[in-house]
Amino acid sequence: MKFTSFEWDEHNIYHAIRHGISREEIEETIINADIIRKGRTSVYVAYGQTLDGRYVIVVFEYKGEGLVRPFSARPMTINEKKRVKRWIK
Repeated sequence: MKFTSFEWDEHNIYHAIRHGISREEIEETIINADIIRKGRTSVYVAYGQTLDGRYVIVVFEYKGEGLVRPFSARPMTINEKKRVKRWIK
C-alpha cells in the first residue's frame, strides 16, 4: 500500500490528536511505519516512529487509491516499543 493523501475533518482531528500526537506526526508514522497490521474490515494499525524518533501507534482506515483516514493515535508504551523493535529485526 502506498499512502499519498490524508482525510481530515473536525471529528477525526480531535480523536487523533487527543493523546498529544500532532497531525504531522500521525502522517509521518503512517507513511514511515515499521509495521502495519490489518484489523477488522478496512481498519489498520500502524506501528512506527515520527521523524523525531517518537514511537507512535496510529489506527486508520485505508479508503483506497492512497487515501487514508486516521482515527486515533497514541504514544507506544515501553513494552510496545520493545515488541516493535523485536518484530523489525
